[in-house]
Amino acid sequence: MQNITESQRMKEGCFVYQIIDNIGLCVRSSTHVGDDNRTSKVYGENDLVSVDLVLPSYDKDSANGPFLRLSDKSGWLFEKKYGITVAKQLPVEKGLWAFLLRIACP
Repeated sequence: MQNITESQRMKEGCFVYQIIDNIGLCVRSSTHVGDDNRTSKVYGENDLVSVDLVLPSYDKDSANGPFLRLSDKSGWLFEKKYGITVAKQLPVEKGLWAFLLRIACP
């Protein structure tokens, strides 16, 4: 079997994802779902996020990922966490888009 390079596995472009986790989703500082990588930015259920890079998990047997780099480069989200879908890709249509930045308050 031919080895696949990272650049062949990842998808670059303009993608829109909807958060479907009813608890919300914390942005991570790296491509890892662990809580130790959480940032203060949180997206709630039904929020839309702009993604410019989709990167599958390095471990082909992982139940996490693919990892989603936010277009503003502020961090990473993921499509699945422990096998549960928490964000889904939406078709991108022509039109005007605006995104809401949510910041967790103490």
